[in-house]
Amino acid sequence: MSTRATRADDEPLWTTVVADQRALWFVRAGVIHVETILTPDGAVDLRGEHLGGCIDAMPRELWNRVRYDYEKYCGTPNSARRNTKPTPERGSEPSTP
Repeated sequence: MSTRATRADDEPLWTTVVADQRALWFVRAGVIHVETILTPDGAVDLRGEHLGGCIDAMPRELWNRVRYDYEKYCGTPNSARRNTKPTPERGSEPSTP
């Protein structure tokens, strides 16, 4: 699950939730940055560290989900193309019996 708010600098701030863990993150120039991780043990302020730099600081399932949510909600043109089936040409639709 992912939700969206806005940071003070008008960048969207996303929240990704996995079980009882949350990551607050934003995208700047196509790079995912993590602000804070919230777990039952407390909060970790990562101060906008890029996602790759957070791999040891956050649970792997949450890290993977942030990447998935980025692709799903913010995706790049390449990822959108990769996840979309090609549109069939006119007249090439399968026939129905």
